[in-house]
Amino acid sequence: MKDRGRLLLVTVLFLGVFFSSASLLLWLYVPRLSIDASDLALGEVPLGTRIRKELTLRNVGRKPLHLLKIATSCTCTTSELQTDVIQPSESGKLIIAIRTPTQEHSATERVFVQTNELGKPTHEFPITFTATATVRAEPEWVNFGTLLPGTLPATSAVKLLPLKLWFANQINEIRLESMSPHLDVHMTEKAGAYSLELLLLNSLPLGTLSTEVRLFFPYPHPHAVAIPVHAVLKGDYGCRPDSLFLRASKPQALPLVRCELTGTGPKTEILAVKPSGEAAEWLDINVEEGAGKSKLLVVTMRNEHPRGLIQECILLELREGPTAPLQFLQIPVIAAADFSTESTAAAPHEEDGVIEIN
Repeated sequence: MKDRGRLLLVTVLFLGVFFSSASLLLWLYVPRLSIDASDLALGEVPLGTRIRKELTLRNVGRKPLHLLKIATSCTCTTSELQTDVIQPSESGKLIIAIRTPTQEHSATERVFVQTNELGKPTHEFPITFTATATVRAEPEWVNFGTLLPGTLPATSAVKLLPLKLWFANQINEIRLESMSPHLDVHMTEKAGAYSLELLLLNSLPLGTLSTEVRLFFPYPHPHAVAIPVHAVLKGDYGCRPDSLFLRASKPQALPLVRCELTGTGPKTEILAVKPSGEAAEWLDINVEEGAGKSKLLVVTMRNEHPRGLIQECILLELREGPTAPLQFLQIPVIAAADFSTESTAAAPHEEDGVIEIN
């Protein structure tokens, strides 16, 4: 009896080892489907549009993988195979197209793939996403910080979310608008994700820049996104006072004001003096040598100034010799005139260095 028991035990152990080894060998030499789980999380997507996603199906087995059947959980999701046979250690593409909901919420669509693996199993792949109505920027505002002359141009990037949002037939409908002439902006695309590249130009004047970039989206519904932009450019030059105010209530007393260009000296080259907007039509601007080392800017209002209050600025280009970096100084100008532009011309008048003259 003992011998028969030992024989039975040995037989069972042998069969167990045999079938385990056979199962292991069989498992190693069959096709096996693998997919990257990160491909299944789409993140944020736009409302009411059709999005496409490529899934990479890999055969990590030792035999050809046959894709026998593809199905989806909803009629709003369709699938397209580029190949129905994947060789060992190779991959194939499964293209999924989803019609997103028309209301904001999170959703899961499922893709079912049946293969020729052992038992012909059906794999289930959940594709998750959140439908959202608007686009947002990341970061929500851009701070270039404090810059020095010679460090421009400076760049910064802003991501547009949802990522992979706008496709070829929609991206051209987005309108970009920079609210400053010293800030350039354009859109870039990489792997279906869209970003904005902001470029501070060399023309940025000294001082603080607070502006914004605006994007206008027509789809899925018209909406706009504003991205505030902040920068400070410190340099060697300034103006005392830091802004100019000219006011005239009659043409016989047109205002004239002098301001000191701090930081300037005998070697300072003033290459350009440019009034902004239409200010060149009603401002006379001259540069004089001051009593000290600094130069003076002399600004006079002419009779051509339109009636009312106008805000403009004067932009100066300066440098300390031909090899020094070019710097820009912007001086705000506020001018008010209460007389008719048809009045007769009058000589400029300055009273004890007071800016406002009546």
